[in-house]
Amino acid sequence: FGSMDPMFFTANNIMGNYRYMASCLDEWTGVNTMIIKRTENIDTNYYADRGDGNGTYTYLTSNDGRTATTFNTVKYGSMAIRNNGSGNGYIYVALYDDDSRVTSPTPRLYLTSGAVTGYALSATYVAQRITNSNNPGPWNSVSLLSTGHPVVVYYTQTNNKLNMSYNNSTFLPTTFTNLASIRDGGKYCSVAADSSNLISISYQNNLLGLSYLVYNNVSDGSPVEITLETAENDGITGFNTSIALSGTRAPYISYINNSLLNTKKALHLAKFNGTTITKAELTAQTNWEYMTVPSTEVVNSEKTVIKWDGTNNRPVIAYKGNNYIWLARLVF
Repeated sequence: FGSMDPMFFTANNIMGNYRYMASCLDEWTGVNTMIIKRTENIDTNYYADRGDGNGTYTYLTSNDGRTATTFNTVKYGSMAIRNNGSGNGYIYVALYDDDSRVTSPTPRLYLTSGAVTGYALSATYVAQRITNSNNPGPWNSVSLLSTGHPVVVYYTQTNNKLNMSYNNSTFLPTTFTNLASIRDGGKYCSVAADSSNLISISYQNNLLGLSYLVYNNVSDGSPVEITLETAENDGITGFNTSIALSGTRAPYISYINNSLLNTKKALHLAKFNGTTITKAELTAQTNWEYMTVPSTEVVNSEKTVIKWDGTNNRPVIAYKGNNYIWLARLVF
């Protein structure tokens, strides 16, 4: 992408031996602007392929008027991939479009759903609008239910709320069930659904603390929230959260404590230590443990990403330190 104008964002995920990247390109020359691209993990020669040049890519349009050349104001996205085996499955990308190139913008949140066949993407996908109410999605996260259907959590900026949308009836959804204003706050939200469809959500609450919200399933009308860290006791916290589940479905949350920003102690981890994965146990304060993640460099303000390393049975966290990307491999 070096010959093009800067990218607004990238979202990445891995399926088999391929890495997929979604990018919005600030491109004024009429070239496809919102793309998904695939590179083979073992072949670094293709990591620098340009979206409009070498290698193949998928361009996006939308169901509400975005064309290949005008889908150029996406500012944030997240990605999940359903792997059905043999390189077949579905790719899901949630996209926040701030519509910033018009006089009276209408920000909107999309979900792109597309089939993957033999690890290959189709020539084009259509992004389906989830909502355009209350400036939706400057923070968003997508995960998959045990059935493979997508669930999206997102923050609405106008009313400062956490929201959730899903479709559990088709793998290529064009409509969504929207659960609006499920909690106050919701910045830096991250979602993970487990094999029993229990949904875990981390986010910053409206009091600048770290919160965790759990649903038994998408139909659960009584989700339960717990505040894991508070600004009063722990400093301004809950920034840039990311959530992952262990092999036993226990949630692990990485996040930034901004009171310690630009020191080596700003990256934190909250981990569930209980023995039973139920809504009641997950929201019991005594079942959670907190730690500062050791860093050799000062931690900068940027998104954290936590993944579970099933081979070595431990979490791995990507974060920004001293203006570089670092990996923290934790051992307990």
